Amino acid sequence: MLKVGDFNFSNIKWYDTDGSGVSASCSYLSNNELKFVSALHENLLFQHVVQLTRQRGSDMPHTLDLIITSDNFLTDIEYLSPLGMSDHSVLKFSLQMFVNRVSTDDKFRWDKGDYCNLCKFLDINWEDISDVSTATVDEMWENFKQIVIDGMNLFIPRGNQRLKRSNKNHQPFNNELKRLIKDKHRLWKKWIASRDRTVYENYKKVRNRVKKVTTKLCQEEQQKISLECKRNPLKFWQYVNKKTKFKTAVSDLHWMDSNGKQVTAENDSDKAAALQVGVCFVECRNAMEL
Repeated sequence: MLKVGDFNFSNIKWYDTDGSGVSASCSYLSNNELKFVSALHENLLFQHVVQLTRQRGSDMPHTLDLIITSDNFLTDIEYLSPLGMSDHSVLKFSLQMFVNRVSTDDKFRWDKGDYCNLCKFLDINWEDISDVSTATVDEMWENFKQIVIDGMNLFIPRGNQRLKRSNKNHQPFNNELKRLIKDKHRLWKKWIASRDRTVYENYKKVRNRVKKVTTKLCQEEQQKISLECKRNPLKFWQYVNKKTKFKTAVSDLHWMDSNGKQVTAENDSDKAAALQVGVCFVECRNAMEL
């Protein structure tokens, strides 16, 4: 188990214990903080963060961001400078753990399923399958499960489903930005060690410069894609999909045909045809008005 986050327990003082994570000093703690420390001890969990993780200017620094594991498999924690305008350190660490590889040669390809026909296959009178008056709950469940599995085997193919690496978090990068980020980390560590106000002011200048350069690189990438969108629409839609968190499907379309009868488009091909007719109608109407 691995849990990482801002637990916001500011009164707990963590200190290092050789080879077994860190322990907490339990004086002057609130009830919630005492319960939290007790829960760690009772469940034999390890907490690994010992240095201060939240600090801004002259405010009192605290250790708020914690790393909790069920075993002592975490090593090499680095306390890096915050992201953007945040005042919480970035925690970088390594895990030493064994992970079993799972075979995907005979998995259902859910993304390739024929769900329209599967729904038709399952559109049956379920009361005819099991007699409620005589069948037990377990028997009815087995009958239901077997029919669903038969439908899955018929309409959902099996095969090797390779996991694609996501590039959604890709950001444009160059040597200047790389150098500035390195300077930002260096100045942050120097300020933590010295508490020199001049060092902190230099850190803020470099931090703001990093943000400015990052914004400029993103804007340049967007401008480049917009200028090439007609010649290279694939690149445009790749960028849009990369920035899109949720994909919303087109719902069923309802309209009146030339005979005054209501028509519904439910599948993708009917929706595309309906939208094409609608666009042609609007264009023809605008041409007539002109």
